[in-house]
Amino acid sequence: VEKLELGIINIYSIGVFLLYVFLSDPYKLECQSRNIFCHNMAVCQLDLVTQTFYCQCIPGFTGDGLNHCRKPKASITVLDVRHCDGTGVQTCLVKRAVGENITFKVAIAGNYYPGQITWFKFYSSEGPQFFSYKRRLSTSALLSQEMVILDHNLSLHISHIGEHDFYPNKFWVEVEDSLFKEKKMIEPYDFTEFEMLNPSQLRYYFVLESDPIGKVCCVLKVLYVMEQDFGLIRAIVYDFSQDVPGRVMVAQRLFNLRKDISKQCNGTRNVRSCKCNTGFEGNGVHCIDMDECQEGMPLKCLPQASCVNTYGSYFCQCPEGYEGDGLYSCIDVDECSQRVHRCNNNADCMNSLGSYSCICQGGFFGDGIQCKLGAAKSIWTPWSPWSICGATCGKQNQMRIRLCTNPESGMRCEGPSADLKPCANLQPCPVNGQWSMWSPWSACIDDCTGIKKRVRLCNNPPASYEGLPCKGVKEEIAACDSKTCPVHGMWSPWATWTPCPLSCGLAVISRSRRCDNPTPSHGGQQCIGHGYEEGSCG
Repeated sequence: VEKLELGIINIYSIGVFLLYVFLSDPYKLECQSRNIFCHNMAVCQLDLVTQTFYCQCIPGFTGDGLNHCRKPKASITVLDVRHCDGTGVQTCLVKRAVGENITFKVAIAGNYYPGQITWFKFYSSEGPQFFSYKRRLSTSALLSQEMVILDHNLSLHISHIGEHDFYPNKFWVEVEDSLFKEKKMIEPYDFTEFEMLNPSQLRYYFVLESDPIGKVCCVLKVLYVMEQDFGLIRAIVYDFSQDVPGRVMVAQRLFNLRKDISKQCNGTRNVRSCKCNTGFEGNGVHCIDMDECQEGMPLKCLPQASCVNTYGSYFCQCPEGYEGDGLYSCIDVDECSQRVHRCNNNADCMNSLGSYSCICQGGFFGDGIQCKLGAAKSIWTPWSPWSICGATCGKQNQMRIRLCTNPESGMRCEGPSADLKPCANLQPCPVNGQWSMWSPWSACIDDCTGIKKRVRLCNNPPASYEGLPCKGVKEEIAACDSKTCPVHGMWSPWATWTPCPLSCGLAVISRSRRCDNPTPSHGGQQCIGHGYEEGSCG
């Protein structure tokens, strides 16, 4: 134990390796500006040495990247995706514990030879300054008793999972292009960015992950825990492994540093200052998880989905063969297009609700998992299970199907191949009310000072079956403004008298006013009276 060195204690995310996305081709515009137009299965690359741009086919495809990129003659995938606890593009994540056993199984479509199928194990190094390595596992003589290749190289069985088998170390199986190239048993190897962002159809990865240790004790001490420290913490040990030249990962531990989400306290932890959070119940100091599946869910799962209780919450799980959130949707998984079926290479896969069927091709007979040459009598397969009613209201049918086997016999099966029945106990769906179109405006009795009105009805359709009523007003009122009203003129106040021009004797003074309070307009009458007056002074 003393010779092992703790290399890194850091936060890792297995999703970094699992969630591949195809390269967004960042240099595409650079290539096009130089009249270099790459094939649709190639991306524009920059040669860092010569600083020139060129086209490169994505891994697995061969060609010049400009005029053609030939697709691989074979493609490889996991045999049954249900055995994976998580999946990415060409990647299967499996959760296991040290000492358990595991069998990785793949299915290959296309043209290949069993000798082209090679299994590898990847050993992660300590940082970028040291080499990582890959070990070839195809030669059975060099495998340990705990590791065996089976099923014509399509399966790898590990009878005792060791510390060194977990992520960031990983396994993969590959359909090699050539049978005659030099094959080294172990050699330096690192994943390039181009290779990681563009996974090849000729390679499939398996990643082992252990359940995180919930309580951190003497192995890892964390002082002054901050908000960002909660979550998964991975401790990795690097050392020398048998037959591997460099120092690589030999052990790892995944810790889950969990925050107490069961309560909130103001000051000291006592009954008066603490209260349990939603999803927990207790006196505030001691809060235990509520089982929403038993005590009532805030949002109910669909009838076909099952409720799974979690710490502080719950989630809805669709039945096998369906995917979705279980609250609003459970959608059938197309096992055929996703290549997660077990059909024979000489059989056609036919998707059905919640499952799939395998039908042997012409000239073969069997159950689709096994197809043998020959002719057999055409008979109906057993009826499939009734499809699940995905709707909670309204009208929907359930369907079941059956298949006529062995069409190569030239015989026809009598009877229908599909059967329908209505879903039982479905209530009418709520209908929310909708407004009709506005009525025309009512006629104006007085175009100058009158008002007009229009109405609409909540009948398009009316609210029914506990649906919501229409929102908004059902009538509107507006002023009639088709013409402008006449304005009669009114006098403004008299101006002051003019000053008296004499200090003795007799003189004349005057004053005036205007018809502008308001001024007559739109046919209105002029002011009545006069706008000028004279008087005497002195």
